Amino acid sequence: MKIDVKYLENSDIYREVVLNGLLRAKNHLYIATANVKDMYVESEDEYISIVKKFHELCNRGVEIRLLHSSKPSGPFLKDLQESGLHKMQNFMMRQCVRSHLKVVIIDGEEVFLGSANFSGAGLGAK
Repeated sequence: MKIDVKYLENSDIYREVVLNGLLRAKNHLYIATANVKDMYVESEDEYISIVKKFHELCNRGVEIRLLHSSKPSGPFLKDLQESGLHKMQNFMMRQCVRSHLKVVIIDGEEVFLGSANFSGAGLGAK
């Protein structure tokens, strides 16, 4: 089995992990992070909340699991409530206060392992 390893930094993380990775998931998306904050991503000619993109993924049948250690930010929770994402069967969030890892696993085929939290500053465009 061949394993490709890439070193990513700065905007390459956003482009490779978010735009070319998690937003293109077909079956499963597993995310572990210490902090969950509202993150905005490019969508056509505007920036929208990642929560809206998660909702689209779940509507397409993608299973999303999000493990986090601290309470999500207020804006993230507001978007979550407004979108109805939290009620979808194939979306689940779990809090584990001892968790500090940062990983994104896409369809069991691609893995991002790093130090970036699930936030605009860590992985997002804004």
